[in-house]
Amino acid sequence: MSPVTWLSVLTAEIPMASGFEVELDRQLRAQAQTSAGIDLSDGGYALLPPDGGFVVRFRTVGSTVVGFIEGDLVDPSAHGHPVVLAWRARSVLMAA
Repeated sequence: MSPVTWLSVLTAEIPMASGFEVELDRQLRAQAQTSAGIDLSDGGYALLPPDGGFVVRFRTVGSTVVGFIEGDLVDPSAHGHPVVLAWRARSVLMAA
Protein backbone atom coordinates (compact mmCIF):
# COMPACT_ATOMS: atom_id res chain seq x y z
CA MET A 1 0.00 0.00 0.00
CA SER A 2 1.32 3.44 -0.96
CA PRO A 3 1.89 5.99 1.79
CA VAL A 4 -0.75 8.70 2.14
CA THR A 5 0.55 12.08 1.01
CA TRP A 6 -0.93 15.46 0.17
CA LEU A 7 -1.18 14.17 -3.45
CA SER A 8 -2.83 10.83 -2.62
CA VAL A 9 -6.31 11.66 -3.91
CA LEU A 10 -4.93 12.93 -7.24
CA THR A 11 -2.64 9.96 -7.77
CA ALA A 12 -5.39 7.50 -6.83
CA GLU A 13 -7.80 9.07 -9.33
CA ILE A 14 -5.42 9.74 -12.25
CA PRO A 15 -3.02 6.97 -13.24
CA MET A 16 0.57 8.16 -13.62
CA ALA A 17 4.00 6.59 -13.72
CA SER A 18 5.62 6.37 -10.28
CA GLY A 19 8.61 8.40 -11.50
CA PHE A 20 6.26 11.17 -12.67
CA GLU A 21 4.44 11.09 -9.32
CA VAL A 22 7.70 11.38 -7.36
CA GLU A 23 8.92 14.27 -9.52
CA LEU A 24 5.52 16.01 -9.37
CA ASP A 25 5.58 15.80 -5.57
CA ARG A 26 9.16 17.10 -5.39
CA GLN A 27 8.60 20.02 -7.75
CA LEU A 28 5.29 21.12 -6.25
CA ARG A 29 6.61 20.95 -2.68
CA ALA A 30 9.60 23.07 -3.73
CA GLN A 31 7.34 25.59 -5.49
CA ALA A 32 4.98 25.84 -2.50
CA GLN A 33 7.93 26.42 -0.17
CA THR A 34 9.48 29.05 -2.44
CA SER A 35 6.33 30.96 -3.40
CA ALA A 36 4.15 30.62 -0.29
CA GLY A 37 6.50 29.49 2.49
CA ILE A 38 4.47 26.36 3.22
CA ASP A 39 5.62 22.79 3.71
CA LEU A 40 3.21 20.48 1.89
CA SER A 41 4.95 17.40 3.26
CA ASP A 42 4.11 18.15 6.90
CA GLY A 43 0.91 16.08 6.70
CA GLY A 44 -1.48 19.01 7.19
CA TYR A 45 -2.33 19.60 3.51
CA ALA A 46 -4.42 17.71 0.96
CA LEU A 47 -5.14 18.25 -2.72
CA LEU A 48 -8.82 17.59 -3.38
CA PRO A 49 -10.77 17.61 -6.65
CA PRO A 50 -13.50 20.04 -7.65
CA ASP A 51 -17.06 18.67 -7.51
CA GLY A 52 -16.72 16.98 -10.91
CA GLY A 53 -13.47 15.22 -9.97
CA PHE A 54 -9.97 15.80 -11.30
CA VAL A 55 -9.85 16.32 -15.06
CA VAL A 56 -6.66 16.58 -17.10
CA ARG A 57 -7.02 19.24 -19.79
CA PHE A 58 -4.69 20.50 -22.49
CA ARG A 59 -4.35 23.92 -24.16
CA THR A 60 -2.08 25.15 -26.90
CA VAL A 61 -0.17 28.30 -25.95
CA GLY A 62 1.77 29.45 -29.00
CA SER A 63 3.63 26.36 -30.13
CA THR A 64 3.57 24.75 -26.68
CA VAL A 65 0.96 22.32 -25.36
CA VAL A 66 0.21 22.90 -21.68
CA GLY A 67 -1.50 20.27 -19.53
CA PHE A 68 -3.33 21.35 -16.40
CA ILE A 69 -5.45 20.03 -13.54
CA GLU A 70 -7.62 22.18 -11.28
CA GLY A 71 -8.18 21.37 -7.63
CA ASP A 72 -8.35 22.74 -4.10
CA LEU A 73 -5.39 22.73 -1.73
CA VAL A 74 -6.85 22.24 1.75
CA ASP A 75 -4.71 23.65 4.55
CA PRO A 76 -4.47 22.49 8.20
CA SER A 77 -7.38 24.79 9.17
CA ALA A 78 -9.59 22.96 6.57
CA HIS A 79 -9.72 26.03 4.30
CA GLY A 80 -9.59 25.22 0.58
CA HIS A 81 -7.50 27.29 -1.83
CA PRO A 82 -8.15 26.96 -5.60
CA VAL A 83 -5.00 25.78 -7.39
CA VAL A 84 -4.01 24.79 -10.92
CA LEU A 85 -1.22 22.30 -11.56
CA ALA A 86 0.25 22.92 -15.02
CA TRP A 87 3.07 21.47 -17.10
CA ARG A 88 4.44 21.50 -20.63
CA ALA A 89 3.14 18.38 -22.34
CA ARG A 90 5.43 16.42 -24.66
CA SER A 91 2.49 14.53 -26.20
CA VAL A 92 -1.26 14.43 -25.87
CA LEU A 93 -3.36 11.27 -26.08
CA MET A 94 -6.78 12.04 -27.51
CA ALA A 95 -9.79 9.91 -26.59
CA ALA A 96 -11.67 8.36 -29.49
